[in-house]
Amino acid sequence: MLRQNKVDIVHTRNLAAIEYQVSAFLAGVKYRVHGEHGWDTFDPAGNNKKYQWLRRLLSPLIQVFIPLSLHLQTYLTDKVKISARKIVRICNGVDTQKFYPEKTRKELPVCPLTFVEKNVYIGTVGRMHGVKDQITLVQAFVLLMQRHAELIGQVYLLLVGDGPLRAQAIELLEKHQLRQYVWLPGERQDIAEIMRTLDIFVLPSQNEGISNAILEAMATGLPVIATEVGGNPELVEQNQTGLLVPPESPESMVNALNVLIKDKQKRKQLGERSLQRVQDNFSIQVMVKNYTDVYDSLGLERKQ
Repeated sequence: MLRQNKVDIVHTRNLAAIEYQVSAFLAGVKYRVHGEHGWDTFDPAGNNKKYQWLRRLLSPLIQVFIPLSLHLQTYLTDKVKISARKIVRICNGVDTQKFYPEKTRKELPVCPLTFVEKNVYIGTVGRMHGVKDQITLVQAFVLLMQRHAELIGQVYLLLVGDGPLRAQAIELLEKHQLRQYVWLPGERQDIAEIMRTLDIFVLPSQNEGISNAILEAMATGLPVIATEVGGNPELVEQNQTGLLVPPESPESMVNALNVLIKDKQKRKQLGERSLQRVQDNFSIQVMVKNYTDVYDSLGLERKQ
């Protein structure tokens, strides 16, 4: 296929596709790029020596490596031993035409929760699997309700996504008789609309690259609580656009949630700064220009 279509550039992404750099080389594709967008669920800390060696072995075939985050860039230079000259870091961009704030919260027709302006709605979006660790958020929600009974019926949780952790989350919520205050709809296509119903966005991952979900939440004008891992601190500025907490720490997360639940003005300020930060630094237009610059730097002769 590469030969038949006379492909100029092959751009692979993450470990699962990196071996196609060999196919590209053997097919005579002149320009070869590889992106690192996040951490594999089976190697969340990037410590697997075999995977480091595989990337290193194939690196002579690759002209440019594109990590999404500073954390991934450091992984490539320090652990994989890729020359810094071959690395160009490019963050994701978010579609600000699709994700934007709304002054008045709208009802979600498919959601069984009642949306009342005085209530607080906490949410997260992502596949419910392993490293995404939504269970820590559920544990924090349980602790919050146990310690502040007055919030029961006033604070709700939305867990959007599907995967093995969904069943665990439901079991934990039912055990503590809190299931009716949480919506777990599984995988959804109306993420932008769901985001606009939230007051606080939480990302409880054990590791992360540059999170699209965080960028989408910021573009929606939401304050973000995120674990201080991977690329999260590059997006969420402590006490400026949100709050950073240690991973796998329900105690720290419940404290952060409690701060924002009780302080509507702080939520508003952090959300406004989140929106401004996305507009200034993480638009799709900026991302596309950066990728175009990389492709142009390869010396590709444009076809007329």
